Amino acid sequence: MTVDCLHEPAVLAFAKAFGASIGILGAALAWLLNNVVRWTVWRIGEWRSEYEPVKGLKAEIASNARSERNWAAPEEADKLIAALKTDLGPYKPWAPYVAVIEADIIFDGLKGSINRLPSNVIEKVVEYYNLTSGLTKQLEDFRSEAFTQLSRPRQTTVIRGVYELGAAVITAADKALEALEKRVQTLRIVQSLGFIGLALAAFVGVPLACSAAKSFVAEGLIPAAEWASACDLAPKSDPDHRQYKP
Repeated sequence: MTVDCLHEPAVLAFAKAFGASIGILGAALAWLLNNVVRWTVWRIGEWRSEYEPVKGLKAEIASNARSERNWAAPEEADKLIAALKTDLGPYKPWAPYVAVIEADIIFDGLKGSINRLPSNVIEKVVEYYNLTSGLTKQLEDFRSEAFTQLSRPRQTTVIRGVYELGAAVITAADKALEALEKRVQTLRIVQSLGFIGLALAAFVGVPLACSAAKSFVAEGLIPAAEWASACDLAPKSDPDHRQYKP
């Protein structure tokens, strides 16, 4: 194979002219690519860590709402008052016994990190839990001495107020569940797109990069190495050293 020492390969000429700049640019691109991949993996992890709490909140609110719906129809207040009047007689306080769940385990555990959720979801979730907390307190008051010592008209007013609050709680629960479900769907789509992007990078980008590297080595580096080796071996005092045949 003949190597023409008078015609320096383009790769060597380019490297001599821009070698330092290309090295800096390559290092910058490698750093950027590494950080993009790391950020993508981190972001997928963040989305995943948000997905589980959102599902937990959705389940807790739905579970609470099933029992809270018993207090969501203001027209039922008169039925309860009539039943209490019949069962308890004219002198006993109209204090229905209600089993109350005093802790919201999921929400209580997320109070320190709820700011990771979108603002519109936070608004609806917090509104629901504030209202349901008020309903819980109202139901607990049925057991208190302060309620049992109220006059019958005032007890009636309190009972009707509980039903009105219950209706507001269910409205807030429905809005919170709708917002959480939309967030769940968004997270599923985003996670899927993230995994698809990584898969495409792995199954498309890597083969393309390998093919480009092989082409560069075959068409650029190997001829440049042969030129450098052949021309360096050619005697400098030989007037005919313009071409070297290994």
